[in-house]
Amino acid sequence: MSKRAPRKLTVPFGMRDGRPAFVSDVPVGIECGCVCPECGDPLIARNRDFPGRRRARHFQHARLSSCAGGFETAVHRMAKEVLATSHAVLLPRWASGDVAIEPELLAIVSAHLEVPLLDGAARPDALIRGMAQEIEFDVLCVEVRVHHAVDEPKSELLAANGLDAIEIDLSRLTDDAVADLAAFRYEVLENPRNRRWVHLSHASYVAQRADKALIEVEDPTFSERVIITKAGRPFTIREQWAFLVKPGSRGRVRIQIPDETVGEDAVPYPRGMHAISGRSITVDGWGRLRLRYKMYLDQIQMNPPQPEGPQRGLFDADNGSEGPGFNVRVRDWKGRPGW
Repeated sequence: MSKRAPRKLTVPFGMRDGRPAFVSDVPVGIECGCVCPECGDPLIARNRDFPGRRRARHFQHARLSSCAGGFETAVHRMAKEVLATSHAVLLPRWASGDVAIEPELLAIVSAHLEVPLLDGAARPDALIRGMAQEIEFDVLCVEVRVHHAVDEPKSELLAANGLDAIEIDLSRLTDDAVADLAAFRYEVLENPRNRRWVHLSHASYVAQRADKALIEVEDPTFSERVIITKAGRPFTIREQWAFLVKPGSRGRVRIQIPDETVGEDAVPYPRGMHAISGRSITVDGWGRLRLRYKMYLDQIQMNPPQPEGPQRGLFDADNGSEGPGFNVRVRDWKGRPGW
């Protein structure tokens, strides 16, 4: 749990014309035209500079008031205003197992505040659409923490519905950071140490940044076909349609994944309950895809296996991993062996 920084300010921002305003951006005194974000009473701007000033510039109620000042309300509103009017925000660091993705800027295409999602079950502070270089985030939920962190039920709700979400922790802001526009914007938009992923389900983003190959299962059901073995006996093969996405590529290759393999060293594919997983993908001289795999839950779990809809798994794109393997038939393969 984050430890709050000691503070003296009670009203860090004022509301002017319905929008939060920094004390440095308004006239001195009662002429500032601001009201308290908590109680709505008029404020005085204590922002006159003079030699020897020690206390940060701040707002104060124009008359004696029992209002606690609404520090948290003011910070929360100003942070959302900054998000809504900015061009980029830093994505947090993400790690799972031996894979780590360092923070990077997300260029904001659009930002909307407090949009109800999931029939009103979720209402993130900001809903952002943006680009992390070549990767598009159609929906990124941003939660601003001033007092309470995103709780487990909300986190589980976002995860269950595949919504990417980050949390920006402003609970430890100092008075100086709140009083200074540049410092406050840095805390909201750029500080890599005060943000975390609540949930990340964007498999393509992780695959690209971690240099992984991505397999997306098109249909969770299996089809069956019968082949005749060399001994003349029929053998049923159950297959599942999927797409393979190479690192750094926007193209997709349609593949079929067998549910089980033929031979003494055959290891059955984990049926039904898991999405696909693996350690390496290579292509041999005949254009066949070779998949070396491990159980899905031993790997990076992007999102829980769903009974319906597409499923995804990540695979190391390098060669030489140990472990059992099986062949996957590739249709319309255009690549070169050993990519």
